[in-house]
Amino acid sequence: FVQYLQEKAIYHEKRANFLNSLIGKWKYPDEKKDILSGINYENAQAVLFKHPDKDIIKLESKKLQFLSSFREAFSRHDVNNSEENFVTSISSHLYTLSTLQNLRGEISKLSKTKYLSSVKKDYLKYSDEYAKYWFNNIKSWMQGIADGDINRAINIANENKPHINFDNLKGITNIEEIIDKNYKSSNEILFDLDEYTDGKLIIKNLQDAQKKLKFQTFAMIFDTKIMKKQNEIKAINAKLKQAFDNNQGYDVINLSILNIVKNRELKQLIVNKNSIKNKDDIITELHNTRLMYEKLARQNMKYILKEITSMNT
Repeated sequence: FVQYLQEKAIYHEKRANFLNSLIGKWKYPDEKKDILSGINYENAQAVLFKHPDKDIIKLESKKLQFLSSFREAFSRHDVNNSEENFVTSISSHLYTLSTLQNLRGEISKLSKTKYLSSVKKDYLKYSDEYAKYWFNNIKSWMQGIADGDINRAINIANENKPHINFDNLKGITNIEEIIDKNYKSSNEILFDLDEYTDGKLIIKNLQDAQKKLKFQTFAMIFDTKIMKKQNEIKAINAKLKQAFDNNQGYDVINLSILNIVKNRELKQLIVNKNSIKNKDDIITELHNTRLMYEKLARQNMKYILKEITSMNT
């Protein structure tokens, strides 16, 4: 890593020289201040990265953690990328925000160190601006990300290709084993959901709705595909309750969105089954159940976002 930073020092020195060559002939006076700030930041990195101390190494490693997390979160929406997996998009972006808050906390801690050189002060100042810039941007995108992912879960047209790569859940959650008794969550951050009073009621209502749906469909239908889909939903619901009880906030969001997808798949099976006499009642119940999953995902996202935002403040 030290060698990487030393190579990077050469890059930042060249960047500073390039910006210096522009500043004298720049036509827009209002932008010169930003260019000068950029020069100061590039120079600070060029100097400090040549012989990085433990503080610089730690801070730069946290920056890379953010960039890696952000790239992974962004890839959830890239249809040309095998890493695409919109089910975990919301939690991936929330996790990215937590890495930025972790970075900001480290910057704040180092800024309080006595006898900092002017170069290191510049480095910390601009690193903090960098972290705040990305935090504020990603935070402002969260509502749109949530809307897009939930709508996508509701409206997926092709059951055979629901745009979910079950192998690509990594450290956020492990849905590949979702209906396996060995399923274990591996969140790095657990959030206290006790204040989220609506959540327990929604979980209970989901369990009641599942029993009602099972009674309605099993009373008049014997269809292996429908039975299999209901068993999948039942298993995921059990993991959803477990995640909520264990304060595993990311899993609550992921499992809620996954069940929106499964809910839609079950609804499509019901719609295509012409022999169902109480079809309208079942579809209405599925719609109401889907609204509960959606509420659980949205409210839990807002709660976790609030918790992350309050870090280091």
